[in-house]
Amino acid sequence: MGNLSQEVSLIFISTLFLLLVAGGIIALIMVYRRKQAEYIHEQNRMKAAFEKELLEAQLEMQEQTMKHIAQEIHDNIGGTLSLAKLNLNTINPEKQNGAVEKIGHAKELVTKAIADLRTLSKTLHQEAVLSAGLIKAVEMELKLIDKTAVFQTSLTVAGEPQPIDGQKELILFRTVQEALNNAIKHAEATFIQVEMQFEPASLSLTIRDNGKGFHLASIENDPERGSGLRNMKNRTKLIGGELTIAEGKPGTKIQISLPIIAS
Repeated sequence: MGNLSQEVSLIFISTLFLLLVAGGIIALIMVYRRKQAEYIHEQNRMKAAFEKELLEAQLEMQEQTMKHIAQEIHDNIGGTLSLAKLNLNTINPEKQNGAVEKIGHAKELVTKAIADLRTLSKTLHQEAVLSAGLIKAVEMELKLIDKTAVFQTSLTVAGEPQPIDGQKELILFRTVQEALNNAIKHAEATFIQVEMQFEPASLSLTIRDNGKGFHLASIENDPERGSGLRNMKNRTKLIGGELTIAEGKPGTKIQISLPIIAS
């Protein structure tokens, strides 16, 4: 009878132990699933936030691009066509030689305006930028600046170029465009240099000029230029990079460091 009682007690204890173990396992599974659900929810939230920031950056870039188009057409192409119109309006039918010369000059100006429009469309078209690649897109932008005959430019590429995610590449190019436009509009420079240093997992991109330089604190307080600098920094941060600005007299140096994840 005593042996039977001991066996019953042992079975009861074993069963209780197994139930506790099973309950513990079930609790751990429930905790794991809850943590997993929280992790997935947080990942989705972060992804949605990133996509929202990316969309805002794209919209902001589109707005700046439209402003750039308007300014380029007004300042460059519009000026060229105005000169062509002036030549045509001042033609004197009684002076045949002078008329031929002015018509020829007007034709050259119109041809230049068409070429400038084509170049502008290539540098601003998103698919053209992505298909050409970052190096080619920057090279085309510098050639456009060279054609003004006001600036000299230089592009240096070191290391083995690595593929960059297409969306990041476009944002990076637009940031470089903004830096070049700042040098053209504000620096009073004559020479602009772009350097790209590729490493196996990173890219260092530097834009420098020989202009008058500036005081960073005063620029950041300027509503227009300060906003432009903040946008450049925010864009670079959005794609996982870092943008730093070195004040100089003469010259300004903007450096972008970006980890590369192959597309």
